[in-house]
Amino acid sequence: MDSDDVVVVAARFAYPEYLKRGVYVCQAERVFRDGLTHMGFYANSAIQPHVPRIRYREDLVNFTEKEAAVRATGSATDRLISEVIEVLLADGTREEGKQYQVFLLSGPEDRDTIRLAQPITNDTLTASGRPWASTMGQRYVSLAGLTRRGDCDQRPGRPMTDWPWVSDAGGSGWIVARRATGSLLFESCSRRSLGRRPGR
Repeated sequence: MDSDDVVVVAARFAYPEYLKRGVYVCQAERVFRDGLTHMGFYANSAIQPHVPRIRYREDLVNFTEKEAAVRATGSATDRLISEVIEVLLADGTREEGKQYQVFLLSGPEDRDTIRLAQPITNDTLTASGRPWASTMGQRYVSLAGLTRRGDCDQRPGRPMTDWPWVSDAGGSGWIVARRATGSLLFESCSRRSLGRRPGR
């Protein structure tokens, strides 16, 4: 059974920021699971191709010029956070004097960053036929399931042989798949289906 070691975050603004800065910064004291190794970005109705490694995470970071100056004389990690504080305050995307949670990530071109062949599109519809927002805040998926390729026979009328699993903190589940020639390849499942095709 694959472990859920990737957090997929809602990233309409965070994904462009990651591509530019190589970081993810969110509200202080936001809860994440232990044991996370990578981060995925859900934007434009798809999990985007970059899946960077989480190199360091720190909560309750003061975004002030004073804090940046103090960290600038510290360890290599402190110096990186100092740069994050200075750059994001200069960008005007974070508020001076507030605390944030900071993730230092491998960069878009870094060898530690996983590159998916293409975005994993969410084609899920609600019972009324409206698009369903797959990631509200954050969800979790195994890196193996996210990067596994060639396991899904996408020809219409043929079953999918694997079901990449994504769960939220509450334990409900959804499965990411792609539309194949107009055929919606999507099913929901219980947590017992983790790593298995429904019905196995």
